[in-house]
Amino acid sequence: MSETAEYADIILPDVVDTERFDVGSSPSALWPWISMSYPEIPPRGKAQDVRMTLKQIVDVLDPDGSRGMQQYWDFSD
Repeated sequence: MSETAEYADIILPDVVDTERFDVGSSPSALWPWISMSYPEIPPRGKAQDVRMTLKQIVDVLDPDGSRGMQQYWDFSD
């Protein structure tokens, strides 16, 4: 937590790099590359990938898809 967090309406419990699956790439580099990282340790506390947190928020705000948000968040994990 920080001084800035005291002013926040919502704090998302994001994970750090060693706790998440992630894809990185540089297709326009001199030698194009792509990489994937795997979690080395389990998330601490209630932390989870921010993409999963945002999906849960969308599930609450647009449960039946009538607002058009669900179509972009149609994945299970």
